[in-house]
Amino acid sequence: MERDRIVLSVPARPEYLLVVRLTAAGLANRMEFDVEAIEDIKSAVAESCILLMNQDADIERIDLNFSLGQDELLLRAVANGITCVSRKSGGNDNELSHFLIEALVDKVEIIDDDIATREVSLVKKVSL
Repeated sequence: MERDRIVLSVPARPEYLLVVRLTAAGLANRMEFDVEAIEDIKSAVAESCILLMNQDADIERIDLNFSLGQDELLLRAVANGITCVSRKSGGNDNELSHFLIEALVDKVEIIDDDIATREVSLVKKVSL
């Protein structure tokens, strides 16, 4: 069965987190997640964006790729337009974001390199 895919690109600024959260909530609702799972998804997606924004690199935009399966929602958040600067300090905040994301979804993959965190991938399964 083919998955429905939704792509959203937002500037890497906190004022766009509401757009990201609303998109995630709408998709989770469409997939008939329960209310608690929808809240978990909204929070995990927002924390993924915060993790990408809150690091020692400037990021121009975040591309979010949602994939709706029959029993799971996949999200891939990718940082784009990365330039390396050392004026932010995300250390402890990033550890908290890692912890929160892992607690809210079924599977998490975070891709880092020497410059920055490049990508966060999440999977949330529909509870039967």
